[in-house]
Amino acid sequence: MPDEIKVCIYLELEGSIGKSGIGTAVRHQIQSLENENVLISKNPYLLDYDILHINSIGPHSLFLANVAKAAGKKVILHAHTTGEDFVDSYHFSEYVAPWLMKYLKRFYSVGDVILCPTNYTKSLLCDYGIKKEIKVISNGVDVSRFENIPEIRDKYREKYELDEITPFCVGHVFAKKGVGTFINTAKNFPERKFIWFGNIFKKFIQSNTLEMLKNPPKNCFFTGYIKNILAAYAAGDIFIFPSYNENQGIVILEAAASKKPIIVRDLPTYDGWLKDGVECLKAKSEKEFSENLQYLIDNPKEREKLAKNAYKMVQEHDLPKIGAKLAEIYRSV
Repeated sequence: MPDEIKVCIYLELEGSIGKSGIGTAVRHQIQSLENENVLISKNPYLLDYDILHINSIGPHSLFLANVAKAAGKKVILHAHTTGEDFVDSYHFSEYVAPWLMKYLKRFYSVGDVILCPTNYTKSLLCDYGIKKEIKVISNGVDVSRFENIPEIRDKYREKYELDEITPFCVGHVFAKKGVGTFINTAKNFPERKFIWFGNIFKKFIQSNTLEMLKNPPKNCFFTGYIKNILAAYAAGDIFIFPSYNENQGIVILEAAASKKPIIVRDLPTYDGWLKDGVECLKAKSEKEFSENLQYLIDNPKEREKLAKNAYKMVQEHDLPKIGAKLAEIYRSV
């Protein structure tokens, strides 16, 4: 067995963003390393670690990175955030994004190694002018967690009063996530119930998105935060993810682990691991979202094929494999 290595995994404002995709990614990191002889610390102030692995971009994270470097420690910065991904999330995000990109170039350049979830994100970081080594590693998913989805399906179908093939989405409700496309697609299927599982941050989301949520079509429902995310994947049938920008999209991996057919927007971040017509269907427009959905509703064999292929794909993102890769990166650093 390799020598034990001690790593401090840090997430600034963990209490506030722990329920976000970044929070999930950090939990996946810790879980994936359970059998890798890596001792995990979460206290960056003790300086008793070999590597500081930072998952946030706040000023305190930058301060801690510089402290660690001054103490002779190695620093890994995980690029969960890009300027492109920030646009259309919160109020005034489109104005903040250009300044954020400049800050991110300075921030990520502090690390000895930068980690990111896809080749697309790596290309963005290279475009920022970052010269440090950049390694791609999936955020991963605990595939075994979703094995009992069929067993709890009836319970949650009854809870949400679902009786037909149900299109659904999982994630925070932001303009960037394509909530407008989801609503407009629902309008084209007035006889069918659509349901979106995820937090609605009314104080922060843009006003036009808030207006859409105040008067959605009668067949389109937003649950708000749900404690048991398995309920969403158990209740829904066809996973629609119309996000305009992602660095990966953990919910896609979760849908694949749940053996659900997937429809996504045609984005470069999916290139190389999500193939149109193989693991998913891709849509270039709102019209294509509706067309793809109708096609899957009418073709149960195609739904089964896509779900089967997506499940095969997600095995490469299972946490034990991610943990082995992450431990290898730690030791190389």
